[in-house]
Amino acid sequence: SDELGGYIKASVEEARLRLGLGTRVHEAELAKSDDKHLWQDPLDPPALLKIKESRTRSSLEWEAATAELDASRVSDATILKLIKSLETARLNDDNIVMELSLRKLAKLTADRDGVQIRRRVADAGGEGAGVMKLVASLEATWWTLNKPRGAWKDTAPWALKTLMHLARSSDLRDDLRESGLLHRLAMMLRISQPGDFFLLNVMQCMINSASGNKASVAELQKLRVLPDLARLLHELAAARACGALYSFTTLAFATVLTADALLGAFWKCQERAVLQLRMHLAGRRDHGTGYEKMLRGLYARDSRGTADLAYVDKEELVALGGLRALVYGLNPAHGEGCNVDSATSLARLCSTNVRLCSFLCDYGAAPAMLELLAKASSPKVVHVTLSTLAACLRRDAEFRDLIRQSRGIPMFLKLLDAEDDRAILDAALRCLSNSAILSLANQRVIREEGGVKAVIKIVARSYSMPVVKNGLAALVHLMQDVENRDILRDDDCAGLRLLVQQIKGEAVHSDRDYAIVAMQVALLDNPQNLIEVRKLPGVEQEFVAQAQSYTSTLFVEQAHGFSYLT
Repeated sequence: SDELGGYIKASVEEARLRLGLGTRVHEAELAKSDDKHLWQDPLDPPALLKIKESRTRSSLEWEAATAELDASRVSDATILKLIKSLETARLNDDNIVMELSLRKLAKLTADRDGVQIRRRVADAGGEGAGVMKLVASLEATWWTLNKPRGAWKDTAPWALKTLMHLARSSDLRDDLRESGLLHRLAMMLRISQPGDFFLLNVMQCMINSASGNKASVAELQKLRVLPDLARLLHELAAARACGALYSFTTLAFATVLTADALLGAFWKCQERAVLQLRMHLAGRRDHGTGYEKMLRGLYARDSRGTADLAYVDKEELVALGGLRALVYGLNPAHGEGCNVDSATSLARLCSTNVRLCSFLCDYGAAPAMLELLAKASSPKVVHVTLSTLAACLRRDAEFRDLIRQSRGIPMFLKLLDAEDDRAILDAALRCLSNSAILSLANQRVIREEGGVKAVIKIVARSYSMPVVKNGLAALVHLMQDVENRDILRDDDCAGLRLLVQQIKGEAVHSDRDYAIVAMQVALLDNPQNLIEVRKLPGVEQEFVAQAQSYTSTLFVEQAHGFSYLT
């Protein structure tokens, strides 16, 4: 109390700022309510309380009261006073002082380029001390959010905004995690009826805190954030939501899903203990540092896991409606960012599991992706959508049939003309190649649309190694159809000449392994191709024999057909 009183007396301008903001924020509420205690600050001197309740001010006094702090000129002492006022307000349940201090800190740290001011706020009172007090300010908020007219509900968004601003600095994300921020964010997702504005701030804070920080992402995964996000996405999709909250929830889901998951044996054996501890903490208003340290200790272990979620965890996300909600996020009406995040998450979830790809078929993902591809206005959306399609086409035969039935193959062929964007060209080739895997119907459609000759021309131009490699892989799959092998002799044996050039390493970019595999398929049960290859200049008998007998790890002839290249 004395500390805050000294702070008010030390700076008249700061006191006016505080009182002015209090008047603006709560004026409408005061006009409707007789609860005068919302205005009475027990730490204020009587004179200041009298000014606070006054309704008349000159324009000069009002300007002074609403003046903003200048981040470039604010002193370390002022920052320290603001940080200390958070702790005092929390101990005294003074939501007005808490809110005003957090508003100022949020404004001070709002500049995206304000690296220095963020560091000064984070280290106010000692290294990392500012972060600890800011995170501690959330303790009082999420315990009382469900109370009627919970006054702390007004402070939580400002605390989250300040922490979100601090998390823009990558060097502060470890401090935020070690201060217990991620645990509080996970608990906030489970609050009943928190409101869209509150959830929006939670999502933004989570995204910044986890972005590019694998340790933070791993902790969020262990805190079981993904099922909560999947459940929320499902609720928003069911309500046909199309706004900032859905977009940021999709981005948060993609952020938590994309980094390495530390799902090692330690977490599996300690899961029950951690859940019991979390339930114990949820029943206490005052944590106590001992429990916090114990919880952080459980998460601090250096467990090594895989770069992919366990299949059982993915199935849980599907059961909660997360996969269906991500398909809904492919709607172009949601905007580029949401479309990219949804497609990225779908690829991460389904690209390694055939069963999950089959769920996509049930949810109408194939036509939704093709519609997004047709309406995409930016190269980024096109590239991400193609990459997701390629991942799903590689795994699921039913998905390949749906793409053919939805006229997706002509779209892939059209994108082969994107010579100025090698990433899109490469992704389109992967889609074409994976569409042809063990699918004679798709191989026939690609031939009828002129796709075999188009692939030969793309590989012949030798744009880059990925383009050449994926082009040759596409030829391997396409030549499972006997008629497609004959096309290699068209245009003065352009296809056969290309393969010989690739095998001999005469092209700018060559992949000998894939070229030999393609040559083996081209000569299989096709004596005319063998005759034409022997006629080509520079081709000796030994070369043909070597190509026919070459054993490659990329290709295996089987009784029922050919294995596909990965």
